[in-house]
Amino acid sequence: MGTLVTLPSGAALNYSQDETGASMLSLASGQESTSGTTRLVGGRWHFAALTTQDDKLALYVDGDKYPELSVQHAPAPTTTPLQFGGGLEGKLDEIAVFDWALTTEERLSLWDTAKMTEAWAKEDAL
Repeated sequence: MGTLVTLPSGAALNYSQDETGASMLSLASGQESTSGTTRLVGGRWHFAALTTQDDKLALYVDGDKYPELSVQHAPAPTTTPLQFGGGLEGKLDEIAVFDWALTTEERLSLWDTAKMTEAWAKEDAL
């Protein structure tokens, strides 16, 4: 188990891996925690977009239009830095941080730009 990102508020996106190498994601904020249902294939890159807007924190995975996970989130002013990769056994790449909540169109455009579907097809053809 490891932490992919911890927000200044203390909210965290965590992952765990099973015996087959598949990963599961969980999201925690304050007293609320929820686990995803999608098993992410190990050894593959995945696209994750974590958004916070108003009092909701949501995680979108691999270009899905609907969130995999969401929790209530009450961000508080803090000087604690944003942290990536606590206890991570893997790689994080192409991290982007925006100072606005991405629209669905912006998020899906980032997914299209990442070309993950094409990369997976090439991997599967090998």
